[in-house]
Amino acid sequence: MWAKLIDKYKGTMTAAPNLAYNLLARRLQQAEPGQFDLSSLRWAPWGAEQVDHADVEELCAAGARFGLKAEAIVPAYGMAETTGAVSFSACGAVLSLTRSMPTSWPCCAAPFPLHGQPAAGGV
Repeated sequence: MWAKLIDKYKGTMTAAPNLAYNLLARRLQQAEPGQFDLSSLRWAPWGAEQVDHADVEELCAAGARFGLKAEAIVPAYGMAETTGAVSFSACGAVLSLTRSMPTSWPCCAAPFPLHGQPAAGGV
């Protein structure tokens, strides 16, 4: 229904958490070619405490055949208990995904080495 409403009303903005975008990706993967036109969507914040890179790529791939532009997807650090989201990239900016975790937060030691960074504990 979500994709149908974006198509019908030529929606330019929508926002949701992980689960909603994951369900949208599944729906688009099962949809018939031409069933939706998502080319009007310009800004789609994806709020989560951790946006999964693979999930974003899955939605971009599934949505591309319906005109969904990767630049419309805006991963944002979400804090659902306080607000919809606290950080966004600029509207229309090229989608850029990186895997990172602040090393200055003592509670957030990475369980595996991040690209270009030492493993937790400096090992």
